[in-house]
Amino acid sequence: MILAGGAINSPQLLELSGIGDPDILEPLDINVKHALPAVDEHLHDHIYVPMVYECLPEETSINREARGLRLALSALDWMFRRQGVLTYGPAPVGAFWYTREGLDAPDIQIRFSSGTASQREGKRIQAQRYPAMTAIVDRNAPDARGSVHIESADPKTYPIVRGNYLQSDEDKRALIEGVRLLEKIFTAPSLDE
Repeated sequence: MILAGGAINSPQLLELSGIGDPDILEPLDINVKHALPAVDEHLHDHIYVPMVYECLPEETSINREARGLRLALSALDWMFRRQGVLTYGPAPVGAFWYTREGLDAPDIQIRFSSGTASQREGKRIQAQRYPAMTAIVDRNAPDARGSVHIESADPKTYPIVRGNYLQSDEDKRALIEGVRLLEKIFTAPSLDE
């Protein structure tokens, strides 16, 4: 049998089924079928830092084409001609980068998108009203490890996710260097015009 509920729900299902740390399961009156304290430990997630840069002229950003009536027209353009802004990937430009010498592999990834989006709580995601682009720096293979644990025997209750982001000095250093790289890119004279 294969249990596949993703990084959050798989450990939740295991604990609800009685597989996990007795110190977590017993207080919730869950019968421990297999004591396995490592369940829900060692969550390995990638932290990233998004940065938004306002663009001039407006044509350099897809925000205008991804809102309101223009979004509907863009959807039709995609449906019937397979053209337009909806053919773009979420981050069509990217690079893996070494933030210092001596690393075996790049420690950050940078990605660029020609638009920006925002989401207010309980609302749908929308493109920003002003022309802008997004640059994201993520940490490849972060050192930080987190956990996912249930807090209730009710399967409808979301588990508690602790990412423990930025607990590692190396994760912090690499992300800071990535942000500095993005600042250097976006303050280059060629982008200042």
